[in-house]
Amino acid sequence: MKCKYCGAEMPSYLKTCPNCAMSTDEERDPRRSRRIADLVFGAIAAVGLLLGSFYAGQLLSKRPAPTSVPAEEPAEQNAVVIPYTSPDPTAPVSLPSSDSSAPSLPVGPASSQGYAAPSQNPYPVLPTPTAYPVLPTPTAYPVLPTPTARPVLPTPTVRPVLPAPTPQNSCYILPDSSIRCLTEADLQNLSWRELSLARNEIYARHGRRFTKDEIQQYFDSQAWYSGTVDPADFQTGSLSRIENANIKLIKDYETRLYGGTYF
Repeated sequence: MKCKYCGAEMPSYLKTCPNCAMSTDEERDPRRSRRIADLVFGAIAAVGLLLGSFYAGQLLSKRPAPTSVPAEEPAEQNAVVIPYTSPDPTAPVSLPSSDSSAPSLPVGPASSQGYAAPSQNPYPVLPTPTAYPVLPTPTAYPVLPTPTARPVLPTPTVRPVLPAPTPQNSCYILPDSSIRCLTEADLQNLSWRELSLARNEIYARHGRRFTKDEIQQYFDSQAWYSGTVDPADFQTGSLSRIENANIKLIKDYETRLYGGTYF
């Protein structure tokens, strides 16, 4: 079997020529399909050209015919004919008579094709566009300086509250009232006077002096007491959390049992 495109020998069971790579199947021949498509597109283009020519002829046939220039009337008998014998400007030229009956030329310009020029302007007069107002230039805002960052101050060091010294003898009414939270069981065996002295004993451990003479004489007689701070200069912040809690406990216990404090 030979390929119908290149003429090379090929087995009959092959559908594509190994030499030119063309398909020998009539139903799947790409060239045949391409030729058919070309014919279809050519027919469509021819129909389009015919329709275009037809519609163009129709449009041209509807165009109005040009206005014909009326024929000039024959010159009257008494008109003087101007002979044109020579292009020489020095040749004699006879002018027409001044008879008013001579035909006059039509006034108004005319084109070379015979159409009379329009007497009015065919284009509409457009209104003058409104001018937009000129806006003022915006005022530039001043550039403010960058604020200076404040320096970060160091956090002040908080001095720790030192507990009161642990008593070393039995001269205290409540020896551990500065290091341990008391209970009402610790106060049951104390008199009203001893409760008030035990409450002020917490202040006396920090060197506080007292305005009442009876309280001041009592602590002056104690070997551990050293009163160096006047009552007006004493800072309650020097007391620890345990000492403040014990002072409140003793004072509430006095008020509940005796209706107030002894001192």
